[in-house]
Amino acid sequence: MATYPPVIDWCPFGLVRERLIMYHAANPCLDEVISDMSTSFSVETDLSELVQGSTSPSRCYVRLWDILEAMGSLDANFSDNITLSCELPAPDVETIFNSPEFALLVFKKLRMDSGIGIFKLDPSFFIKYPELCDPNEENIANGISIAPANQTRIPGPEALDARMSSTYKHLALWSFDMLFKIPPSTLS
Repeated sequence: MATYPPVIDWCPFGLVRERLIMYHAANPCLDEVISDMSTSFSVETDLSELVQGSTSPSRCYVRLWDILEAMGSLDANFSDNITLSCELPAPDVETIFNSPEFALLVFKKLRMDSGIGIFKLDPSFFIKYPELCDPNEENIANGISIAPANQTRIPGPEALDARMSSTYKHLALWSFDMLFKIPPSTLS
């Protein structure tokens, strides 16, 4: 029987999960830590694949949450039926986050729906929670952060109402879906 909150088991990164158990199992703000971690899921890529004008290879990373927020009401699961009038690379970074269509293109280009194995954590997560960081960890995103002018975070727990229930449902469904796409070697 686990002696820590089961929500910690949602962490797909073994070392971070172990450190969550050590340092945050009794933390009354554990939900905030988990929300911050979920907000920091990022995918690395080459900047030239996303933004025009990048001539030399430059590593960058994009947070999943920023792309989902920019997509707005566009649903990535049904996006194959959408005809888009634009294509990557975008004219600039701002366009990616101000255009749901460009955000959807980035989501698809980076295969953000292909499983948790492609994600790393935004380094800013480890600035806020240095006790969870191992400098040798391979799950820290590297490169330039490609982000909107005003980054938001996954909202923390509120009174359970229809909106919050919907948020939890979407997060649970996404997490469940991603578990079946994790390569077995990343679960340890």
